[in-house]
Amino acid sequence: AKARLYGAHNIHFVSVSNWLAQCCRNSTLLKNASLSVIGNPFPASDFPCNYEPGNLNLPQGTKVIVMGAARLDDPVKGFDLMTDAMNHIATHNPQLASQLHLLLYGGLRDTSLLDGIAVPHTYVGYVDDVRPLYRQAHIVLSTSRYESFGYTLVEGMSSGCVPVTTGDGGQVDIVKHLTNGYVTGSQDAASIAQGIEWAANCGLTREQLHEWVTVHFDSSIIAKQYLNLINNL
Repeated sequence: AKARLYGAHNIHFVSVSNWLAQCCRNSTLLKNASLSVIGNPFPASDFPCNYEPGNLNLPQGTKVIVMGAARLDDPVKGFDLMTDAMNHIATHNPQLASQLHLLLYGGLRDTSLLDGIAVPHTYVGYVDDVRPLYRQAHIVLSTSRYESFGYTLVEGMSSGCVPVTTGDGGQVDIVKHLTNGYVTGSQDAASIAQGIEWAANCGLTREQLHEWVTVHFDSSIIAKQYLNLINNL
């Protein structure tokens, strides 16, 4: 039914990432479709990059790593990869581990999973407004096995957090390795741990990260890309 519908009309598809576009090109339905890539729009001005300690009483002088998802224990989100990476740091780089604090938000059906994390951590559950969490963090972590885009990375970057992410998905359209963040070479604990160590010492400023999001994904920028696409079809 979809093949008949797509074939009967002049439809131009828009993917939010190059990874998702490649998935479309590999599919039976869209392999011959007209297709462009335009990222998701983001209200950068609503996510200022100024650091604010917040009311969670997180230990001062530490590098706070924030990670969140609607459901943290969704297998796609890589909670196990995050846990293994933190434990790898605790075992192989205890000095770095003593300087880190993990801040988790989102759903978690089995909170006993938190007991397996070997670095200090705070879990706040669901939150209505994620912005205060990002403003008191320094690193935003995504251990997702894939993402169509990677919205939490954009939220964190706009708020001034250095991104660390796996690279099998739309995340690589957002994070440029060793330029504005760290993309792991593989989905394993050692690679993720190496990324966290880099992010903790890279020297990127909160203002630089916010500006990158503004230039590439602010709603006004994305709107112009859509207008340009429409005008040239």
